[in-house]
Amino acid sequence: MTIQIGRWGLGTLTLPNPDRIIRNGNQVAIEGWAGAVQGAGVTSRAMMLVLRDQFANLVGPDEPVVPLVYSYDSTFNGYYEVVAANITQYDIADEARARFRYQVQLVRVTAYGIVEAVMSGCDRAGKPATMINAFGPTPWHGVPSTWLGYDYGYLAVLTPSTRNLFGGGSIDYYSMVHNASTPTVTDFYDATVTVGADPANYYDGQVQLYSGSTPYLVIGRQVINDPTHWRLSNNLVQIDNSSGAGNHFTMKFVRSNGSQYDSAWGYVLGFGAGGGFTTLPAGVTPRSLTVLRNTPWLTTIRLAYSIYSGQSSSVTLDISLRRGSRVATFVIRSNNNQRWGLDWQSTAACSALDPFAAGWVAGYVETANNADGHRRVVLTGSGGGISPGYGTVSLSGAGTFLECAEGMQLNGAGSAPDRGVDYQTEYFAAVGELDRIAAQ
Repeated sequence: MTIQIGRWGLGTLTLPNPDRIIRNGNQVAIEGWAGAVQGAGVTSRAMMLVLRDQFANLVGPDEPVVPLVYSYDSTFNGYYEVVAANITQYDIADEARARFRYQVQLVRVTAYGIVEAVMSGCDRAGKPATMINAFGPTPWHGVPSTWLGYDYGYLAVLTPSTRNLFGGGSIDYYSMVHNASTPTVTDFYDATVTVGADPANYYDGQVQLYSGSTPYLVIGRQVINDPTHWRLSNNLVQIDNSSGAGNHFTMKFVRSNGSQYDSAWGYVLGFGAGGGFTTLPAGVTPRSLTVLRNTPWLTTIRLAYSIYSGQSSSVTLDISLRRGSRVATFVIRSNNNQRWGLDWQSTAACSALDPFAAGWVAGYVETANNADGHRRVVLTGSGGGISPGYGTVSLSGAGTFLECAEGMQLNGAGSAPDRGVDYQTEYFAAVGELDRIAAQ
């Protein structure tokens, strides 16, 4: 018998049946022991500390309402506001047993949740002037296929595409072209989508951040600073800390059928263009990892690097991944004026993405299939450029800010919605999302 509160107890670190549940109308207090002694899948003090940190972060700005799933008594299943998460007993004797006592106070919202996804956005800066009509910026939304009754507030019915997830399940991918000159009646630049989600399915297809030499799921924004052991994944794209092979991070992409991840590809942070690209002089090790946002639909982390040893100059790299996305976006910031950019660790010839090949430098794809039969994709907007012979994306002149994206076009020339041309229309539609739970 197990209990899951939000993302606490989800995955490999399960939680046993609690000792006590106190109910007062919609107010619920749950108490119990968490740790190795209770058979919660924890085998050491280190893992007990992970459970403790996860529990403490249940109260946070990103997920004020979370699902509760209780195998012993499913009548408690539902969505709850987390009011407090207290460690009520923690002393040397308990630590020796690798356990701690917890109490969480909740207020029930509903048994079955309607997810209200508040969507907003605009065309990204640097959008090519020729990007209109069928190839205009394409705001999109991805939700788990287990969610039911998708409604974006208009009479016309949207038919989703499917993106299969690693490990099972899939994402329903909804998109619509935004043309500023003849806008649709509604699109994801200004819409509130509603869709039903059973508590047990709420985290299907979620974005997950892991940390530690033994990777554990990070809940909330507070995380131990371990910038050499992290992973960001939405089961379509997996981004890992440096492999130690001279890169700053690696990315790998799941096959279209979801069966497996293919090779991990290395990416390098630095400045310059093409053959003149210079890898960050201070090496590949960041000094810190910060979590800027950690939600099931979007997670953003920030890595900070010292540029020169013993000097004040530094640079930060923000990495963002959306639920249902096959590309990750990157933001580089520094007060040191350079041609900041990202480079493929293994360079390859690439060409401009159709239909904007003539003089357009905002999106490129590998010219030939790589060893996995796919083609890497790189995208950028205002102020950036791409070196065709290398896959290098960098500022066209010295500056302090660059935004770009990296992805993989599947199966050679690919098919919609997993071609480079699809990713570029996604990229130039900058969409924000805020999910909240309400009763039907």
